[in-house]
Amino acid sequence: MIVKEEVGPSVEVPEKMKPILVEFQRIVHDELPDELPPMRDIQHYIDFIHRASLPNLPHYRMNPKEREILRKKVEELIQKRHITESMNPCDVPALLMPKKDESWCMSMDSQVIDKITIMYRLSIRCLDNMLDRLGGS
Repeated sequence: MIVKEEVGPSVEVPEKMKPILVEFQRIVHDELPDELPPMRDIQHYIDFIHRASLPNLPHYRMNPKEREILRKKVEELIQKRHITESMNPCDVPALLMPKKDESWCMSMDSQVIDKITIMYRLSIRCLDNMLDRLGGS
């Protein structure tokens, strides 16, 4: 059996909602964005522990074939604007892992940077309490 097209369940949009969907069409869409959002006035950064030595690790050993595949993947992601050059002062090694379908999966090994990063843990307030407070406003 060969499936050429997957047909999902159809969703009936109420008539009241159609003008709203048309008005906010650029916000509500099913497709993934083609590139990163534009640079904003405020740029966020990662805070490191004071006086921690920055771990600029060498990359992992790769044979020439793997190195070429990694270079092509990075160039492809930059061309599609899914990634940009990092402003981070640390280098993070990239790993290439073979998949079952003979393609490659790229991942970043950020364990060393995680050890020197200041973790800001803020409590999340209970949503029910916040909605109760907003109820009278």
